[in-house]
Amino acid sequence: MNKKTLILIIVILLIIVMGMLGYTIFNSKKTNEVNLKELIEDVNSIRDNDKIVNAKEKEPYTIPSTYYGDGYYITVSLDRDYTDYFIYSNNKEIWHYTKTLEQ
Repeated sequence: MNKKTLILIIVILLIIVMGMLGYTIFNSKKTNEVNLKELIEDVNSIRDNDKIVNAKEKEPYTIPSTYYGDGYYITVSLDRDYTDYFIYSNNKEIWHYTKTLEQ
């Protein structure tokens, strides 16, 4: 193998690695964006019928229950008299709702 072929192989490998790294960085930035349509649907659904329609629970049986959506997550804390819903995005609380349970 001559010197030119070896350099060409190294350059091609570097281009592939840089492309993969760029693709990973580009896609990770997308995950930080909030899917506003799904977030609004979840908020309306929580208010109307105490259901979370878009965010999915990844770790069942945790306290508080945590549901993950695109760019946000919802924690649900149950008590005897009420249920608290907290929605966070970028680790900041963006909405809180307390549903009082009817006796």
